[in-house]
Amino acid sequence: MPIVLALAYVGGVLLLVNIAMQQHTPALVHRIYALLFISVGFIGFISLNMILSGMSASAMQANIMPVLSIIAGVVGLLLASLSAGIIVLRPLRVWLRDYLPENAAYDPDRISHTTALVLMTSLLVYLLSIFINVGGQQGLAEALEESAPSISGLLVDASVYVFVAFFGVGLFIRRTPRETLKRLGIRYPTYADIRAGVLSAVGLFVIMNLFSSLWILLVTPEQLAEQTAATEQIVRAYGGTLASGFILALLSGVSEEILFRGAVQPVLGLWVTSIYFAVVHLQYAFTPASLIILLVSFGFGWIRYKYSTTAAIISHVLYNLLPFVFIYLLSGVLPSGA
Repeated sequence: MPIVLALAYVGGVLLLVNIAMQQHTPALVHRIYALLFISVGFIGFISLNMILSGMSASAMQANIMPVLSIIAGVVGLLLASLSAGIIVLRPLRVWLRDYLPENAAYDPDRISHTTALVLMTSLLVYLLSIFINVGGQQGLAEALEESAPSISGLLVDASVYVFVAFFGVGLFIRRTPRETLKRLGIRYPTYADIRAGVLSAVGLFVIMNLFSSLWILLVTPEQLAEQTAATEQIVRAYGGTLASGFILALLSGVSEEILFRGAVQPVLGLWVTSIYFAVVHLQYAFTPASLIILLVSFGFGWIRYKYSTTAAIISHVLYNLLPFVFIYLLSGVLPSGA
């Protein structure tokens, strides 16, 4: 039920945003600003909850790390304050624009851009609260071991990402389907898209493995096991068959690229989007793997910038699929000579 309410809220806000931009209605813009304070209240509520959970005795008995919970709650409150300032203070939005990359199209007076910033902040704090409440990396790994995400759940998540991206840029309201695809950078794959996607995926996969090899040499086995536990559980959950690995790679690669690289990157720029993408992958919790995700995210973003979102999707899907392919080959399932 909370998910349904959240989708209804996001969908309603995006609908009003696109209507306001199409009709150029200042009064409606002010109503949207008021609605965005619901997101600010949501961020503040869950941030206070993290602080109180960290301070309570029950949090220590549960799987919540008190210090980390309090720090996360304080960060959440700061982000809530920033979101409120973005809504009501145009000078703050102008200041933000001055510090964004040159390739960012962010407009401090564009209601869709302000809405995107507030909703992105809400998503970040929400994911942070989930990570804290399950007990960090160890708790996440245990939760995944007990109940791995279902394909249907992944499909729902991917559908939400795609819906927000297409609806957010005004599909059927202020943009036709053709205009929407162009805005998102989606096109029929060209030879250049396929070549760039394949080569970048292989290159990023090699870099990831080289970095991982160095990482293994620098940390203790215990630290490595703790830092990679959640990722290993995901691989175990979908590594049973190549088909399940392909489904995971396809759903995450397509949906994340359409939202982050297609919808967000043209507004906030390559570096900001890459950093945000890395941060929302909280299962890595600022371990060395976070640096890998940042580098990989930058790689996908660069492909989007130089070619298209289609090329970035090809790169992301193949990059996600390669570990499952190697697991499948090394398992000895394939007959000799196949």
